[in-house]
Formats: sequence, C-alpha cells, structure tokens
Amino acid sequence: MSRTGGRMMYRLWPVPLVLVACAGPAAAQTVDPLLWTADNATVTAVARSGNLLYLAGSFDSFGPPSGSGVPVDAREGTPLPHYPKVAGLIEAVVADGTGGWYIGGTFAGVGGLPRSNLAHILPDGSVDAWDPRPDGPVNALALAGDRLYVGGRFRSIAGRSQPALAAFELCTRRLAEWDPQIQGWFDGAIEFLWVRSLLAEGRSVYVGGWFNHIGGQPRKNLAELDARTARATAWDPQADDDVLGMVRHGSTLYVGGHFFHVGGQLRKFLAAVDLCTGAATGWDPHVGRVPEDYPYDGGPRVTALALHRGALYVAGAFNRVGGQVRASLAAIDLQTAEPTEWDPQALGFSWDVATPHFYTLVIRGRRVYVGGQFTSLGGKARDYVSGGVTAALDVRTSRALEWDPRPNYLVHALAVSGSTIYMGGRFSSVRDWVRRDGLAALDLTTGRPTIWNPGVDGIVRSLVVSGNKVYLAGQFSTVGGAPRANIAALDATEGRATEWNPGASGPLWALVLDGDKLYAGGWFGAIGGQPRSCIAALDTVTGAATPWNPGADDIVEALLVSRDRVYAGGSFDRIGGKPRSGIAALDAASGTVLDWHSSADAVLTSLALVGRTLYSGGWFRTTDGQVRSRLAALDTATGAATAWWDFDAYELDGVRGYPWVETLAASGNTVYVGGGFGGIGGEKRSCLAAIDATTGAVLPWNPDANGVVWSLAASRDVVFAGGAFNRMGVYPNWGIAALSPAGTERPGIVDVPPPPLPSDLPTLAEVWPNPVRSNGVVHFTLPQAAVTSLDVFDVQGRRLARLLDHEPRPAGSHTVEVHAAGWPAGCYLYRLEAGGFVATRKLSVVR
Repeated sequence: MSRTGGRMMYRLWPVPLVLVACAGPAAAQTVDPLLWTADNATVTAVARSGNLLYLAGSFDSFGPPSGSGVPVDAREGTPLPHYPKVAGLIEAVVADGTGGWYIGGTFAGVGGLPRSNLAHILPDGSVDAWDPRPDGPVNALALAGDRLYVGGRFRSIAGRSQPALAAFELCTRRLAEWDPQIQGWFDGAIEFLWVRSLLAEGRSVYVGGWFNHIGGQPRKNLAELDARTARATAWDPQADDDVLGMVRHGSTLYVGGHFFHVGGQLRKFLAAVDLCTGAATGWDPHVGRVPEDYPYDGGPRVTALALHRGALYVAGAFNRVGGQVRASLAAIDLQTAEPTEWDPQALGFSWDVATPHFYTLVIRGRRVYVGGQFTSLGGKARDYVSGGVTAALDVRTSRALEWDPRPNYLVHALAVSGSTIYMGGRFSSVRDWVRRDGLAALDLTTGRPTIWNPGVDGIVRSLVVSGNKVYLAGQFSTVGGAPRANIAALDATEGRATEWNPGASGPLWALVLDGDKLYAGGWFGAIGGQPRSCIAALDTVTGAATPWNPGADDIVEALLVSRDRVYAGGSFDRIGGKPRSGIAALDAASGTVLDWHSSADAVLTSLALVGRTLYSGGWFRTTDGQVRSRLAALDTATGAATAWWDFDAYELDGVRGYPWVETLAASGNTVYVGGGFGGIGGEKRSCLAAIDATTGAVLPWNPDANGVVWSLAASRDVVFAGGAFNRMGVYPNWGIAALSPAGTERPGIVDVPPPPLPSDLPTLAEVWPNPVRSNGVVHFTLPQAAVTSLDVFDVQGRRLARLLDHEPRPAGSHTVEVHAAGWPAGCYLYRLEAGGFVATRKLSVVR
C-alpha cells in the first residue's frame, strides 16, 4: 500500500440520490459507478498514490462499467443510450412483447434498485416495481399468452416455497396457482434439481433440465406439462442427461443438451422427438466431438437451437455433424439430417484443442446472432481478451457481419425485440474497454486507465508506490518488458522495469516501505543476492539484501512497520531463532526478535495499526491463548489479546471452505476488514466490513460484496476494495470498487435513482463526495454542444463561486472541480444552466 500523500480528485456519477435536508454531516454510503472495472477476474492488490490508483490481479482488461446486461442496436451493435445496469450475472432473457425485457440470472440489483435474480425492464428503460425475489438463480424464461414461466435453481419465489419452476400471471403480477412439484436427483443428501430450458406453446409447457419427477409423474430431465393444471402429460421421452435447448416444428420437438439417449434411442446431444409418442424420430444428425472427453469445458453438448427456412441452426460445443467438420455451429436440414453448406468455421483456443463454445443463438431476418468463445468466426478474426464473445453471421453465407458490441467476457443470453438485441451474460464492459494484463493504473479524476501498462506473466500480490517507482511482489518471471523473479520496480509513469532487480527464489506475499528499506515477506530462500529465509530487507537503490536477517521457518504473508519495529505475520513457528507462532515483533535495525509475545493457531494474513493497538486477521481461531476467531486486537506493548471482542466470521453462502480474513486497512478510528466471510461480530456482512477500533462494534457500513475481498486501501474520504466480486450491493463492480467511507451512511434513506432522462436533456448528478470536506467534483452530461454556466450559492441565494462562466462545452460527459476548502460548514446549492436547461442540486460542506 502506498505511504505517499497527495491531493485526491473525485468525480461524481450519474446515479442521482434522493435529496434530503442538510441537517448535519451525514451523506449516502455509495459506490462509484464511473470507476472503470476489471473483467471476469480478481484484483489482488491496490495502492493509491495521489490521484492514481495502481491495481494488480488476474485481469486482462479494464473498461467502463456496463453491467452484465446491455440492449444494443441489432444492425450497428451500439448500446442504447439509457438502460438500467445489472449487478450480477444474466443467464436468461425474453422480450416482453412491448419493447421491454424479462431477465433472469444471479444478480442483486437492476438500475440501482434491489432485484434478486428476476426482474422486468420496461420499454422506457426503467425498472418495473414487480419484485418476485427467487432465492436462487433463474436460468430459463418463457413467455406465452398472459403468463411468464420461470425456471432455475431456486427453492422459493414470490414468498412461496416452490422449487425450480413457477409461472406468473402477467395481468395481476402474481404467482399463478400452477405448481408442477418438481423433484430432483439425490446423491446422498444433495438434491440435483435444475430447470435449464423452457418452451411454452398453446396448452403445453415443455421443461428441460435435471429432474426425475414433475407434474405428479416420474420424468427424466424432459417433460410436457399442462399449461392450466401443471400436470405431466403422457409424453415421456426419458432423456438420460440434462436438456439445454428446445424448439418446436410442427409435431416435432428438437432438443439439445448433454444427453446420449432420448426417446428410447441413442441420440447424442441432439434429437428430434415426436410430440405424440415421445419417441425419437429417425432424424439423426450424429452430432459429436472427437476426441469426446475434454477436461474443464463442460463436455460436448448442444446448448441453443433456432429454426429458419427448413434448417435447424445449432450452437454448442462439438466438431462433427453427420461425419462433416462443423466447429460448434451448424445448420442441419430438417428433412435429411445432413449439415447444410452453412459453415462459419469457428476457431477456438489452443488450450481447448481448438474447440470453440457457443451458449446462445437467435435469428433475426437474415442475421444469426451468437454468443460464445472463439478466436475467428465467419472468416473474421477476433483479437479479444477471451476471444470473440458475440457476433452476427449472414444466415445464407455464414460470413461475419460488421456487428460488434464488443463485450469483454461471456455472453450467455440473447433476445430480439424489433431493432434491438438484449445481450446478457458474465461481461462487465462493452465497446470501449482496453487491454491491461495483470497491472493497471486508474486516473481517479476520470476513472479511466492511464497509459501505464507494464504487463506481467503471473500474479502480483503486493504493491508499494514511492515517488516515481512502483514496487511489486508476487509470483512472476517477466514484468514491464524485462525478466524479473517475483519482485521488481517499475517506472510509475511509463511502466517499464527499472534496473532495480533483487530477484527472489520463491513467491512473495508482502512488501512494506520504510525510508530507504523495503521489507519483503514470502516463501523464498534467497533474495537480493543473499540467502534469506522468507523475510528480508532490501536496499531501494541497489536491490541488495541488507544485513537485516531474522529468518523464518515458513511463509511470511503480512508485514507492518511502526517506528523501530517490524511486525511479521504468516504460517511460521520460528523466526529469528525463537519460537513465535504466526506473529512476531522484530527490531527494525537489527532484526532481533523482540520480547513481545502473541500467537495464532493458524495462518495470519494481514496486519493493521491504530494507535497502540495492532489488528491481525487470518485463518486462526485463537490468539494469545484467547478465542479470537479470524480477527484479533493486540496490545503493542505486550502482545496480549485485548478485550476488544471475539470476532466471529462465518461462512459466506457460495464461498466454499473455511471463512477467513484476508486484508485489513485502518483509517482514523475505523478498521476495514476484507476476506471470505458472511458475518462478523454477529452481524451479516458479506466479505467486507468496518469495525470501530475502540469498541470493536460492527459499524452500519455494509457495501455487500458478493465475492472475496483480497485487498484494501482506505483514507477518510474513500475506501478502495479489490477482489473477486462482481457487485457491491445493487451496483455492478467487477474486481474493484471505490466506496464512501464508514460514518457517511444515511440511516433510513434508500438511494433510488429516478427513471432515465430523455436523451435530449442534459443531466446533473450529485457532487461527489457529498458531504465535501475540501475538494469535490460535479458531473454533468450534454446531449449537444451548449454555452454552459455552473454556479454555487449559499442558502440565502448569494453566489459563492462561479465554476463555469458561459463557457462553450461540446456534447458528452463533463466534470468540474469544486474547491470548498475555505467555505464555512453548511448547506449550499449548485446550479447548471445549459442551452435553456436549468437544474439545481444540494451539497453539504463539513469540517
């Protein structure tokens, strides 16, 4: 973490908050939605230096946050100007018939509103008040008549216990009295129950997935239900594995999935089933993959189907159809079961034996839209982070068309409504993202990456910024264009590796700077040209190891310098020749182990200091012989565990394994805690929490990350969190988030963004941060160029500052700094005038 100071510039974002009277210093606890976001990866280290935020992790790109669902133009691929952003993942989409969309998946928010796993986006881009809240993922949607059918892995929906499959009456918005009472397969105490595909037509609802009982009858993975009674019909094809896609043509249902047998016949991955008898017809395209057994990719399968003029278009993961080569996309004649000449010739990845994968396919007019993973399709190469992820193909020639929304990760669902394609999946950004291989620097004024792009061939676990150098440590062999063994120094502006090159014989976990010495911890036997066991001090000029040499018998994961001491934490049992279990205090000059005793019964991963108290986090259950579960407060004089309180981290739903604290950061009297946990001190907190350093009380601050938080950097104005999450509460944040600090919550106030403004009007957002202590930023957008004024007034209407004075401004997004250092504490108004448009908002100044 950077120990350098510097003025922090802020932006505010176009998510207007509910305005309240300025009665004091309270402000909304918010997440910055303009900070650019990582792709589907983990941010392992963060370090702030002035107006820059340096990041390290497993990411390949950074881009403007789009959320995981974006409506795009069907011809140009450009996103619509206004749409609600989805916080989480989308697995299913269906058009509502009026220009809106039903979306399903694993998400917690849409458009800044709480929506769990199922939501309705209205034609004007606002979010419907309808909120059924299924308690698990939604993977399939079907709309027929006045009903919406919903399938997935939930156990309850709309307050009713009804697993995996339900229907809603669209006229009343209520759950229909339609309950198929679906049951799954059991393996010991675990039930495998999952609806993955739905097709509703007339009086029938066809259901595919994993189940063995539905509608009162035994049925294996594929069934027909009566749309009125939810009872299973006599139709019983008996698929021996899950069914992922379905489409009907006349009296035949075409089904795709992982199965080998269906309708009493051998039909690998694709079959035609008679809708009267349930038997597989003689139509057999012989879909397969050679070789058949692949690790890691889910196996050969057919995932999506669409009909067009006598042919069945098929997407999935296969490379043979009827003895001919077809790489995961094919068009198959409905009469002969032979592949047509339509062949996009997709190419996959070398690590996947050149097999591409496709998850979704829809046809509109003369275009076939697909979502998947590929490096070339329809004769056009895609140089993307994850290969191509979506494309449009000519339905006759199979050539790639000039349509490219450019999502930065997987597209799992596509749906068509008029001239719009709704695209949902696991991406975090579309169109404007840029490559950044494991290292990036974000400009905190704009939220965008700078040109700093060193690239690294491994994982960086720790960053320290000093002057014009960025020190980094982890497990890598090349960084900044030069060979470097696990530790390096980069130019903070250009990103090139400097000549500083200590080299370490093994991976590093921790770096901390103290003057002209850089302390390093990890799992190595040599560093800086000298034998050093797991801990060392390096000269910041030469890179040589200093004589400081405590030596530890196992990994050192955490380091902290305080005056003449170096605190070390990890999994060691001895350090400096003395028994010390997981934690020790060392003399900063000599390396001698101090007469300061504490202990941890398992790995210690992080340290933070507030006053005379040292806070430690990790995997331990006891510290200094006292019950202190994963977090402890230690007296810096004696090492004894204080009576602070027994932290109790419990397991986060969806995070497997033992709960733990991974990272700590202190600011003022607050200790921020990140890791893999679902609760702290008896309060529910998902992977991120704030603790009062004096009392040990859990503070109301609750960003609600949905994945492990690996790194933190905190100040009194902002908290940066990096990790393996894709959202903070109801806002999409992949890997990195900028949060307002603890103590700025507004109890009882819900931050509700209004419906999107028409695109022909300017927008004025709330100043950020609000309240302002010294500096802030106003953000506004102009749909067209305009002469613009921006003024600040006190509550008596007297103009205090003119930020813009009739300045010509082009169309687009704009930010203007607010310097409030000399203003008295209190309430103010700021007013935007642009081309006849006037908007006024409030701000608070606190001291």
